[in-house]
Amino acid sequence: MATETTAALPIVIIGVATFAESRRCVLAVTLNAGGNHTSASSQSCEFTVNADGTGSLAADFPGEQFPPLALTFVVVNDKEIRAIRLDDIVARGGER
Repeated sequence: MATETTAALPIVIIGVATFAESRRCVLAVTLNAGGNHTSASSQSCEFTVNADGTGSLAADFPGEQFPPLALTFVVVNDKEIRAIRLDDIVARGGER
């Protein structure tokens, strides 16, 4: 029995996050999916940071180009944060 497969689509998101002491943040990101790119800034963004440097972030973007974003992260140093997406958007290939 043959099964249909979907070709892999390379996706990368890069951007700048600005954090405030009030647990609010702003994300300015660029998404490149298969060579097509688009940019956006978050309309809402909240984060938490634990004493050990781990944390989480949730952001919403205007329009339909970017789905809501949920990340878990670790603060590496005063210039770098490493993050991974928590929700199932990646597992579904970007479909909402």
